[in-house]
Amino acid sequence: MDNNDLEILELDRKVSSILWIQFGLKLTEAVLITKSYRLKPESEGEDFILFGVWIQTIGDFMTSLGVAKQVTAININHPLFVEGGKLSIKGNLTSAMGLVLQAIGGKIVLEEGIDVLIP
Repeated sequence: MDNNDLEILELDRKVSSILWIQFGLKLTEAVLITKSYRLKPESEGEDFILFGVWIQTIGDFMTSLGVAKQVTAININHPLFVEGGKLSIKGNLTSAMGLVLQAIGGKIVLEEGIDVLIP
């Protein structure tokens, strides 16, 4: 490995670490929103938001795990690299679906006139 390859590997490891931190923060957000919503009367919009937050959290976990697998692979031809890439893509798609559900829920909450945080 030359210096350029080593620098890329180090940057990729840092990205992987940041993704795990992002997942931890998303998990904390999901737990806090769940607790907050349980203290209020239930609404359809809140259900969509809550479900979306949890779906996004699962997606962030999948992405973090996928990138971690890629970083630990020996090279791009290693099965772990390919497996990690596929998992990361699935995680990104899952997170996107969660965001869509949150947006739908936010729209419903606004239309219902409910006093609730829309993350």
